[in-house]
Amino acid sequence: SDSVAYLVSIANSISSGHDMSYIEGENKSKERFEKKLPLESVFNRLNNNTGNQSYLPNTLDKKNGINYPQDIREIVKVQHSYNDIYEEFKKGLRTIVFEPEYINSILELCEANTSYIPSSIIKKQAVDISLFDHIKITAAIASCIYEYLIYSERTDFKNELLLKEKEFKKEKAFLMFSCDFSGIQQFIYTISSKGALKGLRARSFYLEIMLEHIVDELLTICGLSRVNLIYTGGGHAYILLPNTKDIIENINKANSSINQWFISKFGNALYLAIAYEECSANDLQNISEDKEAYQNIYRNLSSKLSQHKIRRYGADEIRRLNSLGNFSEGRECVVCGTADKLVKDKDDRDICETCNALQEISREIIKDNILIISSDKKISKKINLAVPSLKNTESYISTITENEAKQLIKAEKNSVLKIYSKNRLMTGMKFATKILMGDYCTKNVDGIASFEELAKKSKGIERIAVLRADVDNLGTAFVSGFKSQESDPNKYITLSRTATLSRQLSLFYKYYINDLIKGELGENIKPFSLTGQTENKERNVTIVYSGGDDLFIVGAWNEIIEIAVDIRKAFAKFSEKTLTISAGIGVFDSSYPLSRMALDTEELEKAAKENKNNGNCIKNSISLFGKEVIMDKVEARHTYSWDVFEEKVIGEKLRLLQNTFFKESKNDNSDSYGASFLYKLLYLIRNAEENGDRINIARYAYLLGRMGPDKNNESEYKKYRIFADRMYAWILNDEDRRQLLTAILICVYLHREIKEEE
Repeated sequence: SDSVAYLVSIANSISSGHDMSYIEGENKSKERFEKKLPLESVFNRLNNNTGNQSYLPNTLDKKNGINYPQDIREIVKVQHSYNDIYEEFKKGLRTIVFEPEYINSILELCEANTSYIPSSIIKKQAVDISLFDHIKITAAIASCIYEYLIYSERTDFKNELLLKEKEFKKEKAFLMFSCDFSGIQQFIYTISSKGALKGLRARSFYLEIMLEHIVDELLTICGLSRVNLIYTGGGHAYILLPNTKDIIENINKANSSINQWFISKFGNALYLAIAYEECSANDLQNISEDKEAYQNIYRNLSSKLSQHKIRRYGADEIRRLNSLGNFSEGRECVVCGTADKLVKDKDDRDICETCNALQEISREIIKDNILIISSDKKISKKINLAVPSLKNTESYISTITENEAKQLIKAEKNSVLKIYSKNRLMTGMKFATKILMGDYCTKNVDGIASFEELAKKSKGIERIAVLRADVDNLGTAFVSGFKSQESDPNKYITLSRTATLSRQLSLFYKYYINDLIKGELGENIKPFSLTGQTENKERNVTIVYSGGDDLFIVGAWNEIIEIAVDIRKAFAKFSEKTLTISAGIGVFDSSYPLSRMALDTEELEKAAKENKNNGNCIKNSISLFGKEVIMDKVEARHTYSWDVFEEKVIGEKLRLLQNTFFKESKNDNSDSYGASFLYKLLYLIRNAEENGDRINIARYAYLLGRMGPDKNNESEYKKYRIFADRMYAWILNDEDRRQLLTAILICVYLHREIKEEE
C-alpha cells in the first residue's frame, strides 16, 4: 500500500493530461502501436497550426546542426537512429552511480539521449511530447505528491491515489512557484568604463549563473531535485513544488534572505520577486470546473509577481537602504560607481570586489571546456564571485578545468556545492546541470574584442550595431497557445507540452544560436548578405545575452543586420512560423555611452513590435538606425516587416543601387556612378518626404536625367532607363520612397570611406 508505483502511476496520468487514450477495456492490439514513430514537432499544434512535421531522432550533444522539424518519410533511417541512441544511452549509464548525488547526472543523460524520442507510440495520437519531457514532468509531479502526502502523514498510497483518485485530483496538492529578477537593465547596462563589452558579457553571465545557483538552493531546502524545475532563463524561473506549510515558510524565508544579501551587495539595484499559486492535479490537466484553470495559474502568478515588485521592501529594509554607503574617502568603483569594498585592479584603478571578479571571469567564460563551480568558501586565488547562500553568509562562483574539479572534489568535498558545465554533457557527483549559453564572441589577444575593434571590422563606415530582439506574444503562447479548435479545446493543454515548448525555445536561443552566427543555418537556408555575396567567414559579433525568448548582440554594423535576418529565417523554420520575432538595430559610434545604446535600441525594438499594416499591429518586424523628427513628430522611420525589408528594401532597391553605383565585379566595364551622386539623391528624397513639395521631386528627376549615358550606347542606355524609371516611380509613392531612403542609407554606409567620414 505504500509503494511508490502508485505515485508514478497517477503522476504519469497527470503529466499526460488529455493525451492519455489508454483506457481500461480499450482495444490494446499491436496494430495500435508503431515502434518506429518519430517525435512530432510541438509547434504542429501551437497557435492553431495544423502542421505534420517530425524530428529525426538524435542526441543533443551530437554536432549535426539544428534539428529542424521536417517531413520524415524514411522510417528505416529513424529506426537506425534509435539504435544509435540506445547504444549511447547504455554507455552513459555505465558512468552513473545510483545514489542521490548522481540524480542530476541521470537527468542530463536522459535529456541528451531522449529529447527526440516520443513518449508515446500509439497511432492516431499526438506524439509531440518527448520521452525526456514526459518522464521529467512525471518525476516532478510524483515527488510533489510524495512530499505532500508524507507531510500530511498519509502513507497509504494505494488508498489515497488509486481508490480515491478522483478526490485526490481535486486537492490543492501543488504550488506553481515563480521568481523573477528585477533591476536587470540597471545592473547590466549602467557601466561606463574601458572594456565595457567585456563587463557587459560578464554581468549578463553573472545573473544567469546566479539564478541557476538560487534555483538549486531553493530546490535543496525543499528536498527536491532539478526535475521540478519547469523553466529557467532571462532572469525568470518556474518550479513545481508540493503545497505544504513548511515549503511556503522555507521559500519565503529564502526570498527574504536573498534580498537582504542583494541590499548588502548592490543596494536597491537587484531584487528577486517571488510568487506561488496553489493548484490541483485537475488544474494542471485543465479539467476542473474552471475552463481555463491551467491558463489562470500563469495569469495569477504574473499578477502576483507584479504586485511583489511594486511593494519590494518593508520598513526595516528601507531603513537599512538609507543607512548604506560610506563615502568618507571620496573614492568609488571606476566601473559601477559603488564606494563599497574597493580594491586595486591590474591597472591600479579603484574597483569594487565584484567588478574586479567580473573582469577576471570575462576572460574565462569564453573558453570552451571551462566548468563553473559554486562553493561554500573561496577556492580560487583570483576569481571568487559572491552569490547568496541559504545556509551560510554567502557562496562563491569560480571557473575551473575538469581536472582541477576532480582534484577539488577529493580535497574539498564538503565545500563544493555544485558544478555546472557549459554547452556540454557531463555526469558525476556534485554535477548540477549543463548551462546552455549563447557564447559566440569575436576574440582578440586579451579575450573579447572591444567596441572599437568590432567597428574597424565593419564594411564601409566604421560603426557598431546593437541588436535587441525577442519573441512576439510569447506569454500568450504559453498561456493559451495550445488551445484547440477541436470539440475539446483543452485537449492539448498539458504541463508536459508547456515544458516541451519552453525547452525548445531555450535550445534555439541558448544553444543553436552559436551555429547560426557561424553561418551554419542548415539545409536550404543560405546566410543573408547585404552585398548579395555570401562569404563563409566567422562573423564579427559578440553575444551579450541570448535567453529563452530574447537576445542582445553587438558587432560590426553590417554583420549585425545580416545575422538578424538569419536568426529570423531560422526561427521561422524551427517554429513552423507559429512564432515570430521583432528586432531593433541601433547603429552607433564605438564611443557612444553603453547605457544609451541599450536604451535607444530598446526603443527601436518597441517600434518594431508596434509596427502596423492597414491600421493593424503586425509585430514580426525590424526597426533600424534610430528615431528621427519628421513633420514635428518623432518616428522610427526605418521600420518594416521582415519580408518587406528583405525583399523590397534589400532585394529590390539596395540591389539596384549597388548594381548602378558600385560595381562589385572587376570584369564589369559598364558605367557606374560615385557616392557623391547618391548623396544628392538622398538629400532630395529627404526634402521631398519631409516637406511634401514637388520642387524637390522635379530636381530629383532632373538629376536622374543628367546621369544618363549616351543614347548611342544602346545596351547601357537601356540599363539606365530601367534604373531611372524605377527610381522616379519610387519617389512618387510614399512607401517606396521610404524604402528607397533606407536602402540608400545602407548603401552609403556600405561604401563610405574614412576620408568621407572625416
